[in-house]
Amino acid sequence: AILRKKAQAENLSVPTEVIDFIAEKIPSNIRQLEGALTKLVAFSTFTKKELSVSLAQDILKDIIPLENKKISIDQIQKVVTDYYTIKINSLLSKKRTKDIVLARQVAIYLSRELTDLSLTSIGEAFGRRDHTTIIHSYTKIKNKIKKDKGFKGIINNLTLNIKKG
Repeated sequence: AILRKKAQAENLSVPTEVIDFIAEKIPSNIRQLEGALTKLVAFSTFTKKELSVSLAQDILKDIIPLENKKISIDQIQKVVTDYYTIKINSLLSKKRTKDIVLARQVAIYLSRELTDLSLTSIGEAFGRRDHTTIIHSYTKIKNKIKKDKGFKGIINNLTLNIKKG
């Protein structure tokens, strides 16, 4: 229903079976559903190929198998600390140095984006931080992604590394 409404709102002609396929394969996250639809429509428009289930399978093959694996905060913390070359203990500590704060905020942002955990649960996993801290970190990184294309690339690469396991 969400995908149908999005397709209608954007005047997109998407066959019902394609919408059903996307909804079946990516059941849990609205952002990922909409992202998959956008990716398909963009590819279809660019290549002038008609939307079909087989095209959807081909275009979304990099997304679909990864969606079936549950991502944990531990995985996210490991990938982020490896990238920023800091220790997980530092990520969970009360330290406020610039590099640690950025790494912590990135890990919190990715935890919010890639898991279905509540703000409180994410806060617990990051050294018992309050849910308002989680919201602040998430918003800070989201805004930085909008302003900085290079940083957006870093986040995309981290996301891919996390999904690959």
